[in-house]
Formats: sequence, C-alpha cells, structure tokens
Amino acid sequence: MKNNIIILLFIFILSGLVGVSQYKRFNSSQQQYEMWFDLTQDRFEKSIDFVKQIETNYPNLTYIGVPLSALKGSYYANLDSIDLAKELFYKSMIDHPFLMYGEQRMSELYYNINQMDSMTYYANKAVKGLPNNAKHFYLKILSLKYEQKGDSMIYYFNKIDKNVKNKDEALWRIVLAGIYEDSKVKIENAKDLAIESKKVFPYNKEINLIAEWILYSRETANNSIRQFNKLMKMEDLNSSYKDSIFSEIVNLIPNNQRYFENYIAFLIRTQKNQKAKEIFEKLSNNFSKINPKLVEAINQIDERNED
Repeated sequence: MKNNIIILLFIFILSGLVGVSQYKRFNSSQQQYEMWFDLTQDRFEKSIDFVKQIETNYPNLTYIGVPLSALKGSYYANLDSIDLAKELFYKSMIDHPFLMYGEQRMSELYYNINQMDSMTYYANKAVKGLPNNAKHFYLKILSLKYEQKGDSMIYYFNKIDKNVKNKDEALWRIVLAGIYEDSKVKIENAKDLAIESKKVFPYNKEINLIAEWILYSRETANNSIRQFNKLMKMEDLNSSYKDSIFSEIVNLIPNNQRYFENYIAFLIRTQKNQKAKEIFEKLSNNFSKINPKLVEAINQIDERNED
C-alpha cells in the first residue's frame, strides 16, 4: 500500500512537471510566432510588457536555432535598456558558445552606442567563430574601417569559403561598398574584385552598380543605368535613337551583361542582324556565360548568311 502511494505520488509530480514543461513550450511558441517577423526584418520593436514575458530558459532556443536570451536582449537594446541587453547577450554567449549570435548582437550594440573598440572586439570574435556569415563579415568591415585597415578587407573576404561566396550576394555587396573609394585599398585589387563580382552575379543590379562605381566612376555608372531604364520602357519605333543610346551605354560600360544582352536582343528584333553579330563578337568575351537563346539567335544569323 505504501509503495502504491509512492508510485502514485511520483506519477502525480511527473505529470505536473510535464504539464509545466508543455505550458512553457506552448507559451514560448506563441511568443516566437509574434517575434518571427521582427527577426526576419531585424527590427525589434515590442512593448516592455511583452519583452519582460519572453521565456529564455526553457526553451532557450527558437525553432530555427536563435538564442532567445539574445533575442530578448535585442528588444531591450531597442528600448535603450543597455545594461539588461548586455546581460542577456552575455547569457547567450555562455549558453551557446558556438553560435556567435550573442557576439554579433553585442558588436552591433557597441556600434550603435559608438564604443568602437568594444564593437571591434566582438566583431572579431564573431567572424573568427563563423567567418562565412554575412552579418559577421559586415561587422568586420566596419571594424576595419574604424581601424583604418581598409587594405585588409579583401584579405578577409578571400578567407570566406568560395562556395559560400558564390551563393551569397550580400557578402559581395558588403565588400564592394567597403572598398569603394577607400584610400588604403590598391585600385588594381579593387578593380579585380569588381570584375570578378560581375562574373559571379552578372544580373544582380546592385552588385553591378557598385562594381561599376569602382571600374569607371559613380557618375558614369549612375547615368548609364538611368539611360538603360528609360530605354527598357521605350518602344522600338524610334530605333535609330534607341540604337545610339544603347551603343553609347555599352561603349561606356562594356562588361554589363544586362546592357549587352538587351542591346543584342534589340538589334535582332529590329532586324539589324549584321550589327548584332559584330557587337556580339566584339564584346561576348567579357562574359563567362551568355543567355543561350541569344547565342542561338546569333548562330541563326550565321546560318542565314551561309545560305
């Protein structure tokens, strides 16, 4: 009888613990649902009452692996509760020493309050722990700018895994914007990286624009994209005028694939086949891979000429 009472008591306590655990998880899941949009937008704006209720111990990670203590700290940082934010970021570092999320948030916090030495310290920790992370790399670029070590930006960029770089547009935008007009960066190295970026992401408007600031000039690049955008809205009726503007753009910026391919397509569309072939042969070597449909159209011009 006594044993049965002990067993029943044990079951009762265990059931109570399971119930509390399930309640905490359910409550946390609801909080995480409300915080999801903030996390994706990197904007942490909630009332102090909501922030106080965020559970950070059980569970202590979101469903996508973000430390809840660091998330809570981000809300406190936005509310100017700097000490509370720091405390929670430290907790995140201790609880999850390999995620580097607490280090990232701490570096951002110190940047926002203009304590650049501390910002640099945590940026270095974050990028050393996870060097292939775009946000960590961005913080590293900021710290190098502060330390006036612009010549090291390309060095740290080259340390990032090539497969990661070739898939992450943000990394290229960050490094190109960082090296643009930085007196510490050798212009030859900057131009080499700009050319490479255009080959990796030939259709990315932002990457191409920053690369063209480096290769040509900001004024030339900006004027060219404005003219190009106007041309793309224009009918082909005044083909001579459109041809002259297209020609001017591709002569100024001969390695922009969007400009090149749209010019060739325009020439074929307006039956200026010989000129299309000449421009194609002149500039196609600037690009690693050209739209197959365009290549096929040029080949058909050659076939008709043979006939």
